[in-house]
Amino acid sequence: MPTRILAVCVLMSAAPNPDATAQPSSRSDDEWVSTAALAAANLNADWTLSLSLATAEQIRGSRVVDDALYVWTSHGSLYGLDRHRGLVRWSQRIDAAARFPLFGPTHVDRASGGRLTAVVTFEQVILLDSYDGQPAGVVDLDFVPTSAAAGLGSTLYLGGADRMVHAVQWCPTCPGGSFERWRVLSGGSVRATPIVVPPGVIFYASDGGQMVSATALDKRALWGQRLPGPVNVDMVPHADGLYVTGDNASIYRFDPRNGALRQRIRLPARLISAPLRVDDDLFALAVDGALYCVDPLTDEIRWRRPGTTALLAVQDSAVAIQGASRELVLVNRSDGRDLARVEVNRVDHFVANRVDDSVYLLGARGRVLAARPAGAGYQRAADVADAARRRHDVPAPMASDGSNGGLAAEQASRADQDPLRSRSTLPTLVSQTPPR
Repeated sequence: MPTRILAVCVLMSAAPNPDATAQPSSRSDDEWVSTAALAAANLNADWTLSLSLATAEQIRGSRVVDDALYVWTSHGSLYGLDRHRGLVRWSQRIDAAARFPLFGPTHVDRASGGRLTAVVTFEQVILLDSYDGQPAGVVDLDFVPTSAAAGLGSTLYLGGADRMVHAVQWCPTCPGGSFERWRVLSGGSVRATPIVVPPGVIFYASDGGQMVSATALDKRALWGQRLPGPVNVDMVPHADGLYVTGDNASIYRFDPRNGALRQRIRLPARLISAPLRVDDDLFALAVDGALYCVDPLTDEIRWRRPGTTALLAVQDSAVAIQGASRELVLVNRSDGRDLARVEVNRVDHFVANRVDDSVYLLGARGRVLAARPAGAGYQRAADVADAARRRHDVPAPMASDGSNGGLAAEQASRADQDPLRSRSTLPTLVSQTPPR
């Protein structure tokens, strides 16, 4: 499995392969995406399930976060799925989700194991146990949020339409359940999710072009940068630096320690999504409808694939994308030429997966399908976690004796031992899982 590094593949254009053939999906209810259609895209079905949706209820959005696939609907239902096992962990009704867009969900890890799922509505941050969906707390907001939430300790960080970044303390024993620790002007609305890293540094950027690193405890500025245009998509932390997508068709790489600009990659069109680095490829989707693949070492555009709606997953030798309309396309990772094009007319939503090589498709009446590259075998939870760390250059957790024992069987996390249940006690928040 490839190592997920910040591969900047920006949507560029590679001429479609005339030899690639379109395969219609099955019309049967039992096989809404046919085995033959998946095989044509070099995929095998890993699992399928159907969510219990009401009449006229439709899937409105989805997001992959770590080991979870979140799906929310037009009636305000939020489902938390174990995306490796194809199980519904829980479902919760969030009334605001039926009327307004959600920010997130994001994950906030807890010191004693397990994690919380943070969902930002137009007036609240709702905290749920990630493994059983039980409500952990609600943080009422006195501002209109414009980003998802990051967390460190028991503090949540998010942007507001008031051109400020807010640090809100979650305190279940306090009157009202929370209080604001601090707020700071950000030079514009913060739409990119802030990044918070231990032991306590926050990075945020605004649509006014201001980018800041500060102490998470007291908002003391460590360094700042001014970009020529707004930052409206998430920043991406990587071992090489902090990748930031500008509104001027550029990708910037900053040194997170001092804010020094280490690299600027110029592209033919403005990007609409954060870059994704996998090994020595950098992928990005642009407003011209093309996926670009860039060499992050030389800034050279390796290939451009026009007619791309979404980047679905990066595999060892191919890239899965959503083409025009409801078309699943497999693109050669080395030169951007189409390997296969499959019509999947019964797919309503293609899920962007920035974590690994799995492809997720959502259909009518709550149907969900997960597919993996042909020949890929079943992976244990520990293998999945280890592969994700290697793909993103994230070190494995250290055991108490200093050894690299985070994935040892005898020290497996509670989530690996029992992915469907969680502690009844709710320890304080510890850290935000870095965005992929």
